Amino acid sequence: MYNYMYIIECGDGSLYTGWTNDLAKRLKAHNTGQGAKYTKSRRPVRLCYWERFETKQEAMSREAQVKRLNRARKMSLITNENGLPERLNQNAGKNSAEDSDGYMRPRVMRIRPVSSQDNKMSISRVYEESWKQAYRNIIPQDYLDSIPAGAWCEAAFRPDMYSLVMTDGNEIVGTASYCKRRLFDGLPDETDFSVLKKAGEIISIYFLPQYTGKGFGTLLTQAVLAELKKTGYQNCCLWVLEENERARRFYEKMGFISDGISMEQEIGGKRLREMRYVFGLG
Repeated sequence: MYNYMYIIECGDGSLYTGWTNDLAKRLKAHNTGQGAKYTKSRRPVRLCYWERFETKQEAMSREAQVKRLNRARKMSLITNENGLPERLNQNAGKNSAEDSDGYMRPRVMRIRPVSSQDNKMSISRVYEESWKQAYRNIIPQDYLDSIPAGAWCEAAFRPDMYSLVMTDGNEIVGTASYCKRRLFDGLPDETDFSVLKKAGEIISIYFLPQYTGKGFGTLLTQAVLAELKKTGYQNCCLWVLEENERARRFYEKMGFISDGISMEQEIGGKRLREMRYVFGLG
């Protein structure tokens, strides 16, 4: 079990630093008012930065160090374009290792809004590799094999939605996009239904294959839900392919519920059914 020093952004824009050995559980506690006294009245909170350590003592020591930093220095740590914390070199994206001066070099990860400086090909690669893994045996293989490099270069930069990226060191390893709930032809406008009043929508959550099944999807989903709630949405929805049982189990575990609404689309010559899941932001 690893230990983490983390920084979260609160609903009022302030920053909180803590440590834990279970990031997803701790973030859920903060957002349900069962975390720290400081965050209880400043919800929702969004995880934006964390470092992974082998021992509790290392994480607590780093927490104490970061807590002594002023806001400007914490923001510098969070937004460092090199993906590196203070005093660490280019190997920070790796697991903990001791630096030349005895400082323990942690694994550094972030969740942040997409930037115009981000490499579009790197973001597209996340989409491409995720599709080829997640939709194997669902979408025709010849269609997946034909996806060209750069197919999703503009996906995270559309003006009608917002996007977050997850980075490991200076590598983009995950991305998520969200917007106001979309309306589709052939489906009823259920604006008056309480579950869809003031509803946002999660458009996509994708990861490089080697980052799936490790809890990162939960962290990124929690970050998107916090952003939607901070924007003022009361509920959110998303669409999942019926045959994508792994994704459906994941969202159900997160608390999403299928509301029985579905639609069909054709991908690669195959008719596929999408199911809508809804979630109350509280």
